[in-house]
Amino acid sequence: MFDKSAGDLPYDLEPYHGWWLISDRTKVVFEGLDPEAFVFVPCDVRVPQGSYHGPNYWLCDVVRVLDALDESQSRLIIRIEDDARSLKFGKKIYLALPGSKLVFRETAIGEAHIFRIQICLQRGGYRLCSYFPAALSASNDHL
Repeated sequence: MFDKSAGDLPYDLEPYHGWWLISDRTKVVFEGLDPEAFVFVPCDVRVPQGSYHGPNYWLCDVVRVLDALDESQSRLIIRIEDDARSLKFGKKIYLALPGSKLVFRETAIGEAHIFRIQICLQRGGYRLCSYFPAALSASNDHL
């Protein structure tokens, strides 16, 4: 539900509970960058009064998962989750803090441009996919 009295419409890309809320413009860019990397679900846009006549919005997620991080060349914290209450208990966790450096194995990436890494990577509460910032900045003129 979009309510203009509560603020502006969402940007072209907004984090939304572990997914992204994206505009039609962003969807076109993503499909052009790496169509097999994403899944899109259309959103039913509603407004408090009247009808919505704006752009379409989509929930988007990166569905390609690769085991591509070169742990020996990367600079980050690698630990095993020891909180028994966590769903990740006993599993490896990557923590990327300021100053971290992620290095990926090109052989594991192949032709992929966008992907999630196999182990949970936490940075500011969001999971990252590699190459995404570089790929998006290369297509910045489309947004």
